[in-house]
Amino acid sequence: MKRESENILLTNHSKIKMETRSISIEMIKTTLSKPDLIEDDKFDVSIKHFIKEIENKYLRVIVRHEGKSIVIITTFFDRRIKEKKQKGDLE
Repeated sequence: MKRESENILLTNHSKIKMETRSISIEMIKTTLSKPDLIEDDKFDVSIKHFIKEIENKYLRVIVRHEGKSIVIITTFFDRRIKEKKQKGDLE
């Protein structure tokens, strides 16, 4: 969970994806500060996935902590979560 003293850093990739997917920095901050779910990355132990339902969609923000900074690797609306929830496969 994001601590107030942490800075949010955006990679160039994440900036491009935010723009093309209409994801605001406010949406990212909300997801980091009050996530519905936090998952470990399947391949890299230093990476976390923060997930939050926003406007009936599930925003996934993939981050890596570097010192007192949170580096946003990428972000997207994850349709798989909505599908899992509809099937009852998600808590």
